Amino acid sequence: MNFIERSFWSHDEADHAQQLAKNKQLPRAIETAKKVVDAWSDSPGFWERQMRKVSINSLLADLKDHIKTWEKNLEKSKHLVQQGNENFARNDRDPWNTEALEKALSYYRKSLDINQDAECKTNQYLCQHKLQEKKNFQELFKVGKQQVEKRYYNKALKTYQKAQSLFVTTELTAEILTCSRKLKQESEYETVYNQAKELTKQGEFQSAIAQLQPAYARFPREDGKVFIDKLQTIIQAKEAYQQGLKAEQQEKWQEAEQYYRQAQEQLPDLTQNCSTRLTLIAIKTQQWSVALKEVNVLEEKQAQYFRGYIYLQQGDYQAAYREWKHLSAPQIAPEIEKLKTLIRRKKLALRQQIETAANEEQLEEAKVLSQEFLSQFGNDLSVEENLHENIEPRFQQLTWQTQPWQKLAQYTKDRFLEQKDITSLHNWAVASYYHAQADPEKIENWITVWCSAIANLSKDPALTDVPWLGNEDINYSQVQEDLQNLLGNTIDSLKEEDLNQYFSLRDQYRTDVVALKASSIEFNGLKIMPSCYQQYQDYFPKTNFPANLAGALYTNWGKAVAACFEGDYKRSFTLSPSSTPTTPAESFGKTYVSYYQGIYYLQNQEWRKAKSYVGLPQDTIRKTPEWKEEIDRLCEKIRREISQGEALEFAEFWYDLLNSSNSRSYYVEMRAETIQDQLADKKISLSKGKKELKELRKIDQDNITVSDLLKRINQIEEGQEIDRLLKNKDLEGAVRKARSSQDETIRYDVASICIEILLEGIKNRSLYREEIMQLARWAYSLCPNEPQFREIYRELGIR
Repeated sequence: MNFIERSFWSHDEADHAQQLAKNKQLPRAIETAKKVVDAWSDSPGFWERQMRKVSINSLLADLKDHIKTWEKNLEKSKHLVQQGNENFARNDRDPWNTEALEKALSYYRKSLDINQDAECKTNQYLCQHKLQEKKNFQELFKVGKQQVEKRYYNKALKTYQKAQSLFVTTELTAEILTCSRKLKQESEYETVYNQAKELTKQGEFQSAIAQLQPAYARFPREDGKVFIDKLQTIIQAKEAYQQGLKAEQQEKWQEAEQYYRQAQEQLPDLTQNCSTRLTLIAIKTQQWSVALKEVNVLEEKQAQYFRGYIYLQQGDYQAAYREWKHLSAPQIAPEIEKLKTLIRRKKLALRQQIETAANEEQLEEAKVLSQEFLSQFGNDLSVEENLHENIEPRFQQLTWQTQPWQKLAQYTKDRFLEQKDITSLHNWAVASYYHAQADPEKIENWITVWCSAIANLSKDPALTDVPWLGNEDINYSQVQEDLQNLLGNTIDSLKEEDLNQYFSLRDQYRTDVVALKASSIEFNGLKIMPSCYQQYQDYFPKTNFPANLAGALYTNWGKAVAACFEGDYKRSFTLSPSSTPTTPAESFGKTYVSYYQGIYYLQNQEWRKAKSYVGLPQDTIRKTPEWKEEIDRLCEKIRREISQGEALEFAEFWYDLLNSSNSRSYYVEMRAETIQDQLADKKISLSKGKKELKELRKIDQDNITVSDLLKRINQIEEGQEIDRLLKNKDLEGAVRKARSSQDETIRYDVASICIEILLEGIKNRSLYREEIMQLARWAYSLCPNEPQFREIYRELGIR
């Protein structure tokens, strides 16, 4: 092999030796490494010496160090194997003595952690097997002891026999003899125990106890005690049930209930019987709610019968019929027919009562009776028509004519919450308006309904066929504006009287107005504003509001959201709730408000205070272009005015928040300036500074400050490396390093050194011709066009 081939082969074999050592195959690693070392002569020629400096010398030195280390570790591994073998040899047949095996196993494992030796692996396996046999014996002996303590001698004998197949000891033999002597007693006890079990299947619990107790006294095993206790509990439960029946016959209801519950608790099998008796007691004492609760645990058919009976006793014939109509027992059929007759009679009686009340102008009573009829008997066309077309219109007319605004406002509100239609909404809005004019303390109630009525103007039948408009269309936008102004001006008039009340009413009103502008939520075909929903949400279906502006207005964040929407950011701090959001709509509300509160501080140059607010909706800000652009604009403004001492911290805040182009550029610039100062003050090393600058370049690739700093650091590092090589008399390495440099100054300096050495060598005749030519070629490779060196190049024939 020539030098190059031998060099590549040496590196490959060295890597192979390293891998063998890593795989804990030390003998092969040592052999391979020595083969590489032996391949190189101890007395190389001049050129080989020069070439070895480049690629071989350090490799051979490393390999020699590795060989010493590996040989030392191999000797240690062999010594550990020897210690393991010595301890393994000390193992005996005593199953309780595991010390020698455990020590041997520890030595084998330590040895294998150093060198994977086949013989050591075999010894380790044998050692583990012997140790496991002893541990198995110990575990079997322990289990057998536990079985003996519990008087399961037959099981213990089988366990001990398994242990005996592993080791034979005096203690184990004694235990086996003890178990063998107890087998007869155990067999006699188990025979009686099984006979007692058969008796319980026939319900002879006392006989079972009487038979088992003597056997248990002679052979007190735990399962006998458990069985006797269980039988005694059953007997007590049955006695309690009988006592309950006796007390029930004597109408001692409370005492009977206590006995039944005791029996039910002691013996769950009696649950059906006890619940039936408890249901009957509740019926007899007319505790209807208790009776309905008790029947829930009964079988379905029985439960249906009892529920029907309970409803019948309460006079709810329709509910009773619903329960009984599915029962098919022959004895229930006559009861169902009687029930149908009772239902017909009650219907007729209620109809007569409705008619009488309506004729006597007792319209409210007629209305209540009609609703009771429909509730009990379901839809009935004649009763419904009479209620909606006759009784209710007459009742409303009478109410509006005779009642004060306070009662009308309450009545119309109740009607709306019951019906939720446009007519009842219109009536509530009108009554609330006049009530607020009569009593200014009720303006809040007026606000609650007013904007909801405004939102539904186009559906309001009161605005159709208005006589004085003729054929003209209603300008709904103008009507809406006028009605909003009517309420808004009323609220503004309170500003000078009570500022706190003004703020509270304005916040409520503003939330509804924003909902009118944004998008309101519909219930039953009507647009309901946030203030109405918030106050009466129990009357509306539970709604999962969308995670947007409209949905957030209906949450506890609604007032703060509306304040931010209208630009009143400062007020939103007062209105923000302290509770944690639990729904997507609430989370959006908090995000929306936090963003605008952060904007408030940024507008006032208080960016530190803004951090905790805009940091919450960071993800949303990045996904919302207009939000991101606004913060970018405000941060650009702060950047122009901020002090140098705060610049880096502000840059980090801006960059972490937005990661926008502007924030990246500013952050990288500030960070680069900091690194430059640290390098100048020698607070960080060149390598650390270079590493940090490379990370910054990933953020902003085109940053001029970073590029210039990296270029300067590279120049310094190259100069330092060349100085080191020259100090170590490695001129070839210095030339190679300079050749890869982009810095012309460095290339020129190294070329000058080559020329100086060349000239000095010629002068002193200390260099061979080939060495002189090599120096000239190195200088030419670095500065081929340098005017100062052209004459030397020409004289030596370097082109």
